[in-house]
Amino acid sequence: MVIVLMPLFAHAQKTVRHSNQQWVQYYNQLKLNSHWTLMTDGGFRWADKFSTKALFIARIGIGYNINSHLRVGAGLASTGAYSSSSLSKLEYRPYQELFASYKYGRVGLQHRFRVEERYFKSVVDGDPQSGHNFNFRLRYQISANIPLLKLSPDNPDKILSLGIGDEIFINAGREIVNNILDKNRIIIGPAVQFNKQLTVALSYTHQYSQLATAGAYAHDDVMWLAIRHNLDLSKHKPE
Repeated sequence: MVIVLMPLFAHAQKTVRHSNQQWVQYYNQLKLNSHWTLMTDGGFRWADKFSTKALFIARIGIGYNINSHLRVGAGLASTGAYSSSSLSKLEYRPYQELFASYKYGRVGLQHRFRVEERYFKSVVDGDPQSGHNFNFRLRYQISANIPLLKLSPDNPDKILSLGIGDEIFINAGREIVNNILDKNRIIIGPAVQFNKQLTVALSYTHQYSQLATAGAYAHDDVMWLAIRHNLDLSKHKPE
């Protein structure tokens, strides 16, 4: 099998586009009660050491906690992609997901399965064009959070940890011909939890993508600053 696949990989490496990207993203989870959570996030992405605009993203969703380990959710994302610093494509992306979280000793392990319905619209000279392209995308992410050390003798929640993860993206639909494997992300980096509400992580992401053109691939080295903010309204409800 390895011998058969080697020519394919050799061909792919001749057509790989390399880039560096810088991502900043804010995530908020607002716990409404023991079952319902409002989830929002937004961010911006640059390329070539912050010199080129790449993409903006905004997302909102609602999650229902089945139990302490499982949550189902649904929502909508909106993105805008840039070409030569001009907005060139808009995407509207409903999604549905299943999230599972477990602890093994001090190590946290998470799984996320997500289905996305992706609607794309071209933008020319700032004007969205009529018509759209559509495809499904399936995502599976596995990640682990490994506590390394406590950072404060007075605050037991202030912890330095290491995050490791991998996410695979699979395209589906009639318009998908060459890029069934959309991309794969390998993520690793430190995170500082200041308290139970606020965590800041700086990760390196190795992203490898299969492009729509036959035989074309992209390899992106990404530095990703993620701010995670969790709020719990259920604790403030009157008795």
